[in-house]
Amino acid sequence: MFRRDEKVKVMVKGPGWMKGEKLAIARDRVLTVVDAGGIPVGKEIAVRIERVVDGYIWRENESQSHLSQALLALNKKCGCG
Repeated sequence: MFRRDEKVKVMVKGPGWMKGEKLAIARDRVLTVVDAGGIPVGKEIAVRIERVVDGYIWRENESQSHLSQALLALNKKCGCG
C-alpha cells in the first residue's frame, strides 16, 4: 500500500485519460501520473504519491470501473495479461 507523499519508482505503461497524463505501474497497482506528457512509455521514473484512497491511487474524478477498464485495455495493448 502507498502512503501520501511517499516517493516511489514507477514504470510508465501507456497514455492516461486526460491530456498530459500517463498510466504507470508500481507494486502491482496502476497509478495515474500527471504532468507526464513528455515521458516516453517504458521509462522508469520516480514520482511522489499525492492521493491514496482505500488503499488505491485515484484521480479525483475516476471510478473503480474506469480504473479496471484502463488496466484491462493496457494489459491487452502490451500483451501482459
